[in-house]
Order: sequence, then structure tokens, then C-alpha cells
Amino acid sequence: MNILALGGSIHDFSACLLQNGKITYAMEEERLTRRKYAVYDPVSTFRCRAAQYCLEAAGLKADDMDLIISNDVVENDYYMKYSGRVQLMNHHLSHAASAYYPSPYPSAAVLVADGRGSYAPGSRRMRETVTMYKASGTSIVPVHTIFGEETADFMEVANSVTGFYQLVTEAVGFNGMNDAGTFGMAHTGSGTYVEQMAQYYTLSRPQGFSQSLYQVRDMREFLRIELAGCSQEASRLHRVKADLAYAAQYHIEQIMLSLSRLLYEVTGCRQLCLAGGVFTNTSVVHTIAANGPFESVYAAPAAGDAGTALGSAWHAYYTLFEGRREQGEHPFHPALGRRYHDSEIAAALQRFSEHIAAEEPQDLYVTAARRIAEGCVLGWFSGCSEFGGGVMGQRAILADPRSGVAGSKLQERIKKQETARPIGCMTAQRSLQDIFELPKALLTGRVVAPVSERYRSRLPALSKWNEVSIYAVTEQLHPSMHRLLKAFEEISGIALLLHSSYNRTGETAAETPEEAVRWFLESELDYLVINGIMLSRR
Repeated sequence: MNILALGGSIHDFSACLLQNGKITYAMEEERLTRRKYAVYDPVSTFRCRAAQYCLEAAGLKADDMDLIISNDVVENDYYMKYSGRVQLMNHHLSHAASAYYPSPYPSAAVLVADGRGSYAPGSRRMRETVTMYKASGTSIVPVHTIFGEETADFMEVANSVTGFYQLVTEAVGFNGMNDAGTFGMAHTGSGTYVEQMAQYYTLSRPQGFSQSLYQVRDMREFLRIELAGCSQEASRLHRVKADLAYAAQYHIEQIMLSLSRLLYEVTGCRQLCLAGGVFTNTSVVHTIAANGPFESVYAAPAAGDAGTALGSAWHAYYTLFEGRREQGEHPFHPALGRRYHDSEIAAALQRFSEHIAAEEPQDLYVTAARRIAEGCVLGWFSGCSEFGGGVMGQRAILADPRSGVAGSKLQERIKKQETARPIGCMTAQRSLQDIFELPKALLTGRVVAPVSERYRSRLPALSKWNEVSIYAVTEQLHPSMHRLLKAFEEISGIALLLHSSYNRTGETAAETPEEAVRWFLESELDYLVINGIMLSRR
């Protein structure tokens, strides 16, 4: 049984293939077009390259599919080539499915929040913005939905938590898709605007959250005035932007915490699943886990719109094909790209042979760990590329967390990243609670947390941040990275590495061996490990 699922909305298009109940391949359109976020483009979106990628990887054609499914806010051009065969489902339900079905819970409450989802039945102006569900077995049932009115030009929507945050993202100068920039900037801000920003939305029962179109426009004007007042003073302008970002981050955490409490009151469930663009903000997930009423919290492995491909496929399998759900037996792993053959890697190395030197160390992991400990920054390319935000080492940049110099090189010279943004790291699951101050309720591969007091002096690359982004790996799911962490621990005494995706900020992660080698040569990386081969420059 084969299901092809297409995800996205007007951005973050994606596809996945489910075969006999298991997701075998998944790909984000941006990895193939090399355009960050894969925003709708009338010239290229209709090509639906991610779907073709999945089909070719499996050696199948569209005619071999038992079902092709997508959600009902995906831009029509994306599934044009499958027109007449595509079944559409509710957008928020596809998000909910992407979180609940891979979770270890037999039943759970599910909270979905994003910019805007499907239209309300019978309406062309009211869009879902937050939906709450109660899930059990293979069933996911909505219990409360917040709708918001959309303006005639589609530019604004009421009652949107993501919309609230994006007002600040755009005001402080980031692309509207780059809420991660606001998240990073917030870490350097103060509470100057927290009280003022509270007037632009309302928390109440039973609605939950509301922000009228009048409040949207008033907030936009407030942001304009505050920034215009200091536009001639660079240092003051930066401070105001950081303080506005801080206020936006504070309020989005409080809004979602309040909504999680409402969901708990409505469902009485002890477990919570989270999906939708709001939950790509890992501090929101952390706040709910640390301060909310739930015993256990699981965030979708791909919480943004790309993840709706996974949700659509799982929902079709469990509800239309009556698949059997055996939660927890096979934990989800995001390595769902195709595996590149040795011949393809050899061809990439040959193409750049004049510029690279290759070695095959007797013990790759010990050699790599030693070079990291010596202050080198390594690129790492192995196996299948990973789907969603949970990059666990298949396409990674790695450095020593004990070195502030290595951390600065990774962030400033290699990633070209705003220095305000907290750096990421990777650790073994067994070391997570020891090194970081984590809420015990949190159950997900990627988290944010402060470094534990007793480790701060040992980790200067991380300790300057109030919280850092952490990827936890296990031997079962991530044997390669787990082995490298163990080798580094034997040298340094700590199973932890600085970690980031294999790309510059604002670009997409490398998909192919050729892309990986080309970027290595363009970057200031010291080495690139590619399927067991260690590359350096000639």
C-alpha cells in the first residue's frame, strides 16, 4: 500500500511517501530548489520536485499510488500534476496528525497554532488560527477552534498567534518568514515593552486568545512609531529592536501557556502533543513543559507547514486504510532522504579533486573527536538527509563547546549568523538532564534550556546564553553521532558538541554530496567528513 502526501501552504512545500504503514521517504522542496522556505513561485512551484524525489527514490510512479493526499491550504499549483487524484484534508488536522501519531502516547491532547489554516465551513473570510484536539487510538477529534477574520487582500488575519509575533519580526527588519531571527534577538533584549504590548491582544475564557484587526493595525502603528523615534541612532535602534523582540517572545510564551491550560481543562488529558508554526519556537515548547499542567509534552518532529505532509500520510493510513497504531515501538527518525551511493560521492570528490585532499582514518570517530578537541570546526555529511527542524547529525557542523574561539568561528565566520542568536549543541540523551536544567515533562528530540550551574565554567561557548538549543541523540536512532560523542567524551570528559545545520544562515542545508563539498570549499570549515572520508583543502 502506497500513499503520496504533499505538505505546505504557500510556503514550506514538501512531500513524503508512506509504504505499508511506514514513512520511507520525505523531502522539503527548499532542499531541491535551494530557495529558503520554498515560498510560492508561479514559475517553479508546479514542478512539485519533492514528490518526484520521493517516487524516484522508491522506484515508483504516481500510478503506483493507492492515494495522493494533501491539506486544503496548499497552493493549487503544487499538486497540479496530480490534479483529479488528490484528496484534501483540513490543514490543522494534518498538523495535529504530524504530532500525535509519532508520539509515544496511546491518547493525548493536541494543540495546533499557526498563522492561518483552513477556512471555516461555509466562509471565505474566517480562517482557523488555533485548534485543540483530543486524540485516542487512531482518532483525533477537535474540541475547540479559534477562527480569525482575514482581510480582503489576504494580508492580515485576526486572532493569529503567529501573526502577532510576525508583526514584530517584520518591524525589526527580518523577512516575514524569519521568526527565528526575532527569537534570537529576543535573548539580548529587556522587558521595556512587555507591559505596553499586552494591550494588543486578549486572553479570556472560553475563547482563549483574540486579537482583533483593529488591534493588529494599532500594534503595527505602535511598532512603527517606536522604531521611527530612534532611526537615526544605530545603537539605540538596535536596543529598541531587541526590546520589542523580547516583548514578543515573552507574550507568545504566555499566550501559548494560557491556551495549553485551557486545553487541559477541556480534555483532562495528562499528555500533550504540539504542532504548527508557533512550536518551531522551542522556548514556547519549553515554557509549556516547565510551567503547564501536563505530565508529558511531545512536539512534532516537523512542526511547521512542511510537516503536514507527514501528518496527511499518517492520517490517511490510520483513518482511511484503518492502519494499526503501535505507539512507541518504533521512534520516529527524521533521516528520510535517499541514501547517496558511493559512486555519487566519488564523482563529487573527483569533480573537486584539484582543491581537496582526502584521507580515510583507521578510526574515523577518534580522529574526528581529536581534531574537534584541538579547536577545528568540522562539517559532517553522512547517510540520508533529515526532514524538518530536527537535524541530528546527517548534515551538520560540529565544534568544541569548551572553546569560546571555536564557538565564535562557527557562528560568525562559518554560519554568518547574528551573534545575538543562541548557538546550538548536541548531546547524548543520557547526559541531557545532567548538563542542562530541563523540565522533566519535555519529551522531544530538540529542546532549549540553560546550562546547569556546575557545567557553566567548562562550557564558555554556551554559558553566555540564558538558554541554548539542544539536540539529544540516542545510540538506537543516531549511532554515528552517538559514537562521535562517546569518542569526544573520552577526550574531554563531556558528551557534548556544538552543533548546527550544514549551511550558512539564510540558505538551505546541503542535500547532495556535490553541494556539501562545494560549500566546504567556500566556507572556513577546517575539515569535512563525508561518508567516512575526511576532506581538507590542498
